[in-house]
Amino acid sequence: VMGLVQQAGFNWAKHQVEWSAVETAPGQYDWSELDSIINTDVGAGLNVMLSVQHAPDFLRGPSSGLMPADPSTYQRLMQAMAARYAGKVKAYELWNEENLAREAGPGNISPASYLPLLKAGYTGVKAGDAAAQVFLGALSPTGANTAGVSMDDLTPHRLRVSQSTRAAS
Repeated sequence: VMGLVQQAGFNWAKHQVEWSAVETAPGQYDWSELDSIINTDVGAGLNVMLSVQHAPDFLRGPSSGLMPADPSTYQRLMQAMAARYAGKVKAYELWNEENLAREAGPGNISPASYLPLLKAGYTGVKAGDAAAQVFLGALSPTGANTAGVSMDDLTPHRLRVSQSTRAAS
Protein backbone atom coordinates (compact mmCIF):
# COMPACT_ATOMS: atom_id res chain seq x y z
CA VAL A 1 0.00 0.00 0.00
CA MET A 2 2.82 2.42 0.84
CA GLY A 3 4.32 1.84 -2.59
CA LEU A 4 1.02 2.75 -4.24
CA VAL A 5 0.68 5.86 -2.08
CA GLN A 6 4.16 6.98 -3.09
CA GLN A 7 3.61 6.08 -6.74
CA ALA A 8 0.48 8.24 -6.74
CA GLY A 9 2.62 11.16 -5.57
CA PHE A 10 1.13 11.54 -2.11
CA ASN A 11 3.34 12.41 0.82
CA TRP A 12 0.78 12.30 3.64
CA ALA A 13 -1.09 9.40 5.24
CA LYS A 14 -4.10 9.94 7.50
CA HIS A 15 -5.29 7.22 9.84
CA GLN A 16 -8.45 7.16 11.91
CA VAL A 17 -7.59 5.83 15.34
CA GLU A 18 -10.23 4.16 17.47
CA TRP A 19 -9.43 5.40 20.97
CA SER A 20 -11.16 2.30 22.35
CA ALA A 21 -8.59 0.11 20.56
CA VAL A 22 -5.68 1.98 22.16
CA GLU A 23 -6.88 2.51 25.75
CA THR A 24 -7.92 -0.99 26.75
CA ALA A 25 -8.42 -0.20 30.45
CA PRO A 26 -8.37 3.14 32.30
CA GLY A 27 -4.90 4.61 31.76
CA GLN A 28 -3.55 1.45 30.06
CA TYR A 29 -2.54 1.85 26.43
CA ASP A 30 -1.81 -0.78 23.79
CA TRP A 31 0.29 0.98 21.15
CA SER A 32 1.38 -2.14 19.26
CA GLU A 33 -0.85 -1.80 16.17
CA LEU A 34 -0.41 1.97 15.95
CA ASP A 35 3.38 1.65 16.38
CA SER A 36 3.48 -0.68 13.39
CA ILE A 37 1.35 1.61 11.21
CA ILE A 38 3.31 4.75 12.07
CA ASN A 39 6.71 3.08 11.68
CA THR A 40 5.66 1.81 8.24
CA ASP A 41 4.48 5.27 7.16
CA VAL A 42 7.55 7.06 8.48
CA GLY A 43 9.83 4.41 6.96
CA ALA A 44 8.20 5.11 3.60
CA GLY A 45 8.92 8.82 3.99
CA LEU A 46 5.30 9.84 4.53
CA ASN A 47 4.01 12.58 6.82
CA VAL A 48 1.46 11.16 9.25
CA MET A 49 -1.82 12.59 10.51
CA LEU A 50 -3.91 10.78 13.12
CA SER A 51 -7.63 11.37 13.56
CA VAL A 52 -8.54 10.16 17.04
CA GLN A 53 -12.12 9.38 18.09
CA HIS A 54 -14.51 6.98 19.84
CA ALA A 55 -13.86 6.75 23.56
CA PRO A 56 -13.84 3.36 25.24
CA ASP A 57 -17.17 2.37 26.79
CA PHE A 58 -15.78 2.82 30.30
CA LEU A 59 -15.16 6.55 29.62
CA ARG A 60 -18.52 7.37 28.01
CA GLY A 61 -21.53 8.79 29.81
CA PRO A 62 -25.19 7.91 29.32
CA SER A 63 -25.72 10.86 26.93
CA SER A 64 -22.20 11.48 25.56
CA GLY A 65 -22.50 9.36 22.43
CA LEU A 66 -19.08 8.10 21.45
CA MET A 67 -17.35 11.01 23.21
CA PRO A 68 -15.98 10.75 26.73
CA ALA A 69 -18.08 12.02 29.61
CA ASP A 70 -15.00 13.87 30.91
CA PRO A 71 -12.91 15.71 28.27
CA SER A 72 -9.82 15.54 30.49
CA THR A 73 -9.57 11.83 29.62
CA TYR A 74 -9.12 12.83 25.97
CA GLN A 75 -6.45 15.30 27.02
CA ARG A 76 -4.52 12.53 28.81
CA LEU A 77 -4.76 10.22 25.80
CA MET A 78 -3.69 12.90 23.34
CA GLN A 79 -0.75 13.93 25.52
CA ALA A 80 0.43 10.33 25.84
CA MET A 81 0.00 9.75 22.09
CA ALA A 82 1.73 12.99 21.04
CA ALA A 83 4.64 12.34 23.41
CA ARG A 84 5.03 8.77 22.13
CA TYR A 85 5.01 9.81 18.47
CA ALA A 86 6.78 13.19 18.76
CA GLY A 87 8.74 13.80 15.59
CA LYS A 88 6.92 11.00 13.77
CA VAL A 89 3.29 12.15 13.68
CA LYS A 90 3.08 15.64 12.18
CA ALA A 91 -0.60 16.37 12.77
CA TYR A 92 -3.64 15.36 14.80
CA GLU A 93 -7.32 15.75 13.94
CA LEU A 94 -9.41 16.01 17.08
CA TRP A 95 -12.46 13.84 16.54
CA ASN A 96 -14.52 13.28 13.40
CA GLU A 97 -18.11 14.07 12.45
CA GLU A 98 -18.87 15.76 15.76
CA ASN A 99 -21.99 17.23 14.14
CA LEU A 100 -23.76 13.84 14.35
CA ALA A 101 -25.74 12.51 17.33
CA ARG A 102 -23.98 9.15 17.19
CA GLU A 103 -20.70 10.98 17.92
CA ALA A 104 -21.76 13.69 20.38
CA GLY A 105 -24.89 12.10 21.84
CA PRO A 106 -28.50 13.15 21.19
CA GLY A 107 -29.06 16.77 22.16
CA ASN A 108 -25.32 17.48 22.28
CA ILE A 109 -24.81 18.42 18.64
CA SER A 110 -23.45 21.90 19.12
CA PRO A 111 -20.13 23.69 18.89
CA ALA A 112 -20.55 24.39 22.61
CA SER A 113 -20.60 20.64 23.32
CA TYR A 114 -17.54 19.97 21.15
CA LEU A 115 -15.43 22.89 22.38
CA PRO A 116 -14.36 21.32 25.74
CA LEU A 117 -13.20 18.18 23.90
CA LEU A 118 -11.36 20.28 21.30
CA LYS A 119 -9.62 22.34 23.98
CA ALA A 120 -8.67 19.25 25.97
CA GLY A 121 -7.30 17.47 22.91
CA TYR A 122 -5.33 20.52 21.78
CA THR A 123 -3.83 21.00 25.24
CA GLY A 124 -2.87 17.33 25.38
CA VAL A 125 -1.24 17.28 21.93
CA LYS A 126 0.75 20.45 22.58
CA ALA A 127 1.92 19.16 25.99
CA GLY A 128 3.14 15.96 24.32
CA ASP A 129 4.61 17.48 21.15
CA ALA A 130 4.63 21.26 20.83
CA ALA A 131 5.64 21.02 17.15
CA ALA A 132 2.64 18.93 16.06
CA GLN A 133 -0.15 20.57 14.09
CA VAL A 134 -3.68 20.26 15.49
CA PHE A 135 -6.91 20.39 13.49
CA LEU A 136 -10.52 20.43 14.60
CA GLY A 137 -12.51 17.39 13.56
CA ALA A 138 -13.98 17.17 10.08
CA LEU A 139 -17.73 17.59 9.94
CA SER A 140 -20.03 15.10 8.27
CA PRO A 141 -21.53 16.61 5.10
CA THR A 142 -25.14 16.34 6.23
CA GLY A 143 -26.72 19.19 4.28
CA ALA A 144 -29.51 19.34 6.86
CA ASN A 145 -30.32 20.32 10.40
CA THR A 146 -32.30 17.47 11.93
CA ALA A 147 -33.12 18.05 15.59
CA GLY A 148 -31.32 15.55 17.79
CA VAL A 149 -29.66 13.82 14.80
CA SER A 150 -27.40 16.16 12.82
CA MET A 151 -26.22 19.71 12.29
CA ASP A 152 -25.72 21.02 8.76
CA ASP A 153 -22.01 21.31 8.10
CA LEU A 154 -22.56 24.42 5.97
CA THR A 155 -25.01 26.35 8.18
CA PRO A 156 -22.40 28.78 9.57
CA HIS A 157 -21.12 29.44 6.03
CA ARG A 158 -24.65 29.87 4.67
CA LEU A 159 -25.46 32.30 7.48
CA ARG A 160 -22.38 34.41 6.71
CA VAL A 161 -23.18 34.45 2.98
CA SER A 162 -26.82 35.35 3.69
CA GLN A 163 -25.81 38.11 6.11
CA SER A 164 -23.23 39.45 3.65
CA THR A 165 -25.81 39.49 0.85
CA ARG A 166 -28.33 41.37 3.02
CA ALA A 167 -25.67 43.85 4.13
CA ALA A 168 -24.68 44.52 0.51
CA SER A 169 -28.32 45.09 -0.56
